[in-house]
Amino acid sequence: MSQITDAQVEAAANVLVDQLSLAGLERACREVAREALEAAERAAWRPIEEAPKERMKFLWLYCAEDQSRWLAAWQGQDDEACWYGVDEMGLRRTSETFQPTHFRPLPFPPEAAP
Repeated sequence: MSQITDAQVEAAANVLVDQLSLAGLERACREVAREALEAAERAAWRPIEEAPKERMKFLWLYCAEDQSRWLAAWQGQDDEACWYGVDEMGLRRTSETFQPTHFRPLPFPPEAAP
């Protein structure tokens, strides 16, 4: 279940190819670029205990219980505080019913508008 797009691999591989400038290594560079980006994507997920609990700061959350990912923000105060969000199916989620195990920041936006 790779989340790395061909455009991401192409961009990373182009940097590698430009830097190496060696004939015959372009294919290897693309394969290494994909592996490196996939490793970076997996490493972007951190334990939920390290998540910043700032109001209105949206993060991706992952729930190992049902393998769901959801966009959420920390809301509330003291004992009533929890994560509120929506999963990829559009269903509402809270950490009162689904305990997230990992988080990651949202990705960077594109460099330029199409």
